[in-house]
Amino acid sequence: HLREHIFANTHMLFPRFGRRLFSTLPAATESSLPLEGQVAWVVGGVGIVGSGLAHGLLAAGATVIVNSRHEQRLEKISEAMGHPARLVTVGASMLPGRAEITVEQVMDMTSNQLDHVVAHAGGRPWASGGGDETSTTYNRGSVLHIPADEYASAASQLGSFHFAAASLLLPRLTDAGKGSYTFVTSSTSAAWGPRSYMTQVNSYGVMGLAGALRREAKDAGWASRVGELRLGSGLKLDRPEAERESEPRERPLSHTIGSVVAGMAAKGAGGLVQADDMPELLRLEQELR
Repeated sequence: HLREHIFANTHMLFPRFGRRLFSTLPAATESSLPLEGQVAWVVGGVGIVGSGLAHGLLAAGATVIVNSRHEQRLEKISEAMGHPARLVTVGASMLPGRAEITVEQVMDMTSNQLDHVVAHAGGRPWASGGGDETSTTYNRGSVLHIPADEYASAASQLGSFHFAAASLLLPRLTDAGKGSYTFVTSSTSAAWGPRSYMTQVNSYGVMGLAGALRREAKDAGWASRVGELRLGSGLKLDRPEAERESEPRERPLSHTIGSVVAGMAAKGAGGLVQADDMPELLRLEQELR
């Protein structure tokens, strides 16, 4: 019954849309925003960084799809952004075993248009049952306490999630040399103690997947570009809520990351792009505008 649930939930959050969300997308003009008339899907888009990615793509003119199996988080992200008309939230999962149905239904709603995918490879080791797909990493303390017969599964949770997404969405990208698939990764995933150890193992697994797909795309001459924005140790990501409230940033770091990723999609920046600290990230943002 997942097919009916997807349509019912999307219609509930966006009652002005019918079963086809984008039967008429605005055509890009000479003076338009760089991603106007294009469709982007943010995989893992309901967390702090993911919502920033959606914000950046919306600001660049794209229609943005964000999915999650947790409807409250979808409602929260839409409300926080002021319910923008081009944000489409879909209550469905991209976890292995469920992703295929989700993709089929979303592609039906977009009339098979998909220009860009941004896959946020973050983990939320402090999250409990209320998180999204990125919070599924094994978080029960010491790595060495994981039973040997459970390690392989625990180490590949994020990788399996992103492999399922990439294997289904990469072939769906617009076949006109303009499609892009961008991973957003971080080398500093294990910032919050014992609950995050396996999150770091998982995050490096996604970096390996991103690297392999970047290389294959280049070697095989794929029409769609595969890129990776790798965030380094000088950027403090996913700060605890108490710290965010006591030390607010003038501009959310996630918005800067979203702006960079939108620029990568618009400029055709495949390959590996790295930002180890805030000055590097701001420089990238300026270069990609």
